[in-house]
Amino acid sequence: MTVNGSSTEGGFNVETLSAPSAAGTVYRIACPRMRDLASMDIQALGSMLATLIEAVDRGATSKATIVLDVLDCNIVPLYVDFAIEHLLERQVRTGVIVACDGSTSHDDDSTLPKALRVNVSAANRQGSLWNPLRQRWVPARLGMDDGALDLAGTRAGHRADSTAGGVKSDGI
Repeated sequence: MTVNGSSTEGGFNVETLSAPSAAGTVYRIACPRMRDLASMDIQALGSMLATLIEAVDRGATSKATIVLDVLDCNIVPLYVDFAIEHLLERQVRTGVIVACDGSTSHDDDSTLPKALRVNVSAANRQGSLWNPLRQRWVPARLGMDDGALDLAGTRAGHRADSTAGGVKSDGI
């Protein structure tokens, strides 16, 4: 696998970001808007992104952070949510942070959907991640009260905009 601007089959670009040496390797996977991708099935894109995340993580150090950087939109495309769900289904533990519209999945005041943040947290391994947008360490697994969240209900609302290929922020 090559990085630093390499493009994958699905149109995702992977590059390494500069970070303090203690942070290990920090990768950025650019996640384009749906209309910028080939006319592929959203589930297939999610599976492709999950496979890419796994490959990047496997080829990295144990301290790797992978930032899924959603480009040019204020909603997380649905294929990103599906990619995280694929990682959960396969029980793959990574070090992912999702960034969209100035917010990240690991911000205390994140505007990303809570169900997405819970899933990202559940897919991550234990430990810390380097958040390059905030230039600080964050816990890989968030300290949310997962039991208080009705994932089925949240996901239904979370995917209400699936025809547009996106997930709207719930303002949490």
